[in-house]
Amino acid sequence: MEETQTMEKLIALERLIVPEMSELLYLRYLILRHIFFSQPVGRRTLAADLDLQERQVRREVELLRRQGLILVSNLGILITDEGKSLLREIEEYIRHFRGLNQLEEQIKKSANVANAYVIAGDVDSNPIVLKTLARKAAEVLLAHLREGDILAISGGTTMAEVAAALPPSGKRREILVIPARGGLTENVEIQANTVTAALAKNLGGRYRLFHLPDGLEKDVLEKLLSEPTIREHLDLIQKARVVLHGIGTAENMAKRRGFSINVLSELQRKDAVGEVFGYYYDSHGQVVHAASSAGLQIDKLDGKEVIAVAGGKQKAAAILAATLLIPGQTLVLDEGVAAELVELLQVGIN
Repeated sequence: MEETQTMEKLIALERLIVPEMSELLYLRYLILRHIFFSQPVGRRTLAADLDLQERQVRREVELLRRQGLILVSNLGILITDEGKSLLREIEEYIRHFRGLNQLEEQIKKSANVANAYVIAGDVDSNPIVLKTLARKAAEVLLAHLREGDILAISGGTTMAEVAAALPPSGKRREILVIPARGGLTENVEIQANTVTAALAKNLGGRYRLFHLPDGLEKDVLEKLLSEPTIREHLDLIQKARVVLHGIGTAENMAKRRGFSINVLSELQRKDAVGEVFGYYYDSHGQVVHAASSAGLQIDKLDGKEVIAVAGGKQKAAAILAATLLIPGQTLVLDEGVAAELVELLQVGIN
């Protein structure tokens, strides 16, 4: 607490005496972070991705090179070990400078969540932020897991990034990773089965796949649910102690699932704002539609450690409603959606 207050006083003094210092530090942090995740990367790409002028990027790159934080080669720009160390060391300063601690506290105070973690940046304006978000989510996940756990995980781009961000364990762990539900017929890299296998590999755990697609006819689904292997997997899902998932907007997820015009109209009529585990819900956290598939049941999450990971301002309403649908979750968010979420929470309070 005392260390936090000291940091905040220091930042306040810097803003008063040398206001440009903190902004410049944040800019160089963004450049280093982008190089870390995108290396080798060219100056032009760096400028475009960060929405900066090439002249400004050249100047900053040259300064960082002279400091030994990056290398500039024919292949592009790479970060050095010193650069990686500095990146880790200044993250706490960036958190205080950007007010991320306050955002976390406001969310924990006003929303029905177990905990909240916010990382700097906005996925909407810079997709590379998703990698930072995934790295934080991997860190939070590791803190929740223990030997003997069953971990149920959803699919999607964010979950695929979390699996990739998880540092390889290097040793075997008694953890079973399973898909939380049957998967979408989509890009194989982000299907729940693929994400499950990748995460289990890095974790050093075991995994079981779930070969049951979404969108089956009701009678076909009912027949499949009577199969012993399907029943066994559904039992494992219900035994999961930790659940890791993303949050999607209702419109985007409905389109990804290829819903008919009638279903899309129904979701719009019922004011659906978000989707988790195939359940579509309104702003009050009430389920208004369920996809035709099998998996984790939304009403059987009591006693489970549920971790939700999401980024992008457009997801704020979906996240807020998800905290009503599934109380007591741990949220891992980017700064953009966290600020938007706090605004929505304040509107609700007032």
